[in-house]
Amino acid sequence: MRVAILVQQGQPETAIDVAESLVLKAPLRETSWALLMRALYTAGRPVEALKQYERFRDMLDTELGLDPSPQLRDLHTAILRHDVVVLGTTAPQSPPPGPALTCSRTHPHPGSAAAPFVGRGEQMAQLAALLSVATANRPQWAVVGGEQGSGKTRLLEELAAKAAAAGFTVARTRAGQALSGNRGIVQTCPTVQLLDALRQDGKDSAEDEVAQKDPLATVVRELTQAPTLVLVDDLDRAPQGFHRLLRRLTQVLREAPVAFVCTLRNPDAPVSSMLLAELALLGAVWLTLEPLTADDVADLLTAHGEDAPTEAAVALHRRAEGHPFALAELLRLPPARRIGPETQVPAAVRNIVHARLVELPEPARTMLTYAAADGDPLDLGLLADVQGIAPDQLLHLIDAAVTARILVWDGDPGAPGTGRYRLPELSRDVVLSTQTPSSRQLRHAALARALADRAGTDPARLDRHRLAAGRTAPPAPREEP
Repeated sequence: MRVAILVQQGQPETAIDVAESLVLKAPLRETSWALLMRALYTAGRPVEALKQYERFRDMLDTELGLDPSPQLRDLHTAILRHDVVVLGTTAPQSPPPGPALTCSRTHPHPGSAAAPFVGRGEQMAQLAALLSVATANRPQWAVVGGEQGSGKTRLLEELAAKAAAAGFTVARTRAGQALSGNRGIVQTCPTVQLLDALRQDGKDSAEDEVAQKDPLATVVRELTQAPTLVLVDDLDRAPQGFHRLLRRLTQVLREAPVAFVCTLRNPDAPVSSMLLAELALLGAVWLTLEPLTADDVADLLTAHGEDAPTEAAVALHRRAEGHPFALAELLRLPPARRIGPETQVPAAVRNIVHARLVELPEPARTMLTYAAADGDPLDLGLLADVQGIAPDQLLHLIDAAVTARILVWDGDPGAPGTGRYRLPELSRDVVLSTQTPSSRQLRHAALARALADRAGTDPARLDRHRLAAGRTAPPAPREEP
């Protein structure tokens, strides 16, 4: 409590000292680490806050073979994104015990996000159709898949606003925890969490004697009283008990004006497999959020009031790979800093990519420094030669980078098994920023030497590496007289 008060009073350095003492006294107590991370972030030291998360995660894995809780992972993500909604300095009036101190949050009104909503008209139409069917006492289920930052939560916010306007009760959970706003996140059973999300009277279901006697029946009763939309964000991060609850609801809810919409990042997560199989048998709607198109980016710029040429929209789309989160962060920058010679990487994007890099083994990070220096597409033979490793060893490193979403694979739909690996612009810029100027020169020099020994090397490519290598460049071969 003292740490939380010090943070709110603008004394983060003192709060850091107190939080560090808590960590030393109880190194396996997650709340202490969360408080330390929050204090470091408030003190303007986000990189150190992220390192503390890595320390705790590694220790937890080594000592107990466990992962951090969804609440601590949410805090980690909020620091990466500089999410002021989660990291705001306003303390709750009645802080709940335990993990709630670390993750209490105020949720904006659905649909209140500042970024314009573009490129998801088809998906919104399909989800809105579910609401119409649900009002006829026919329970509906939908699953929305997509990688982190693809716009899943934003889609839910827009759907929630539409449902609320149509008279639906809207209940929201994230990773199996009720987003109740007034009580924060607490550790209770999954049924009580869902009941908390459903209730509109503000009562704590954990203290409701009727709900405690038969929580499932109470949930079913709440779902059948009025048209209801249940939004389950980050389904694949919810505990097994929450999945069992949803599976039970698929069996007992036969006539109810309710629609369930779940989002997940990893459709192959073992924890979700049985539930997803049952939803498939029920005919659930399955949507996958693909990257936005260049036309969507043009609409986004127009919605921002910017009269940008088509070329600018195409370049911005290429730089962000059509990723909604990256686009939103780029649009926070002045136009001259988004693309072109003065381009920057937004801080939130940089932190996310850097965190992914930290997860990789050292050989994979080294491989990426050579790939960033050489440019796209990846020259697998050159990368193997310059590092003195076998091609199969290189592919293991590349697979690790693809899994970490640093590299991407562009396959050819017309020719299965063919395609190319490449390093997207934002990732490349972050990889380059992790090296000193002299390290970059050494990478270019090594690439120049490897290319010089190759037959048929493009002279312009070789000259580019020699120029970038500076004084470390290998001498140019003498021309025969």
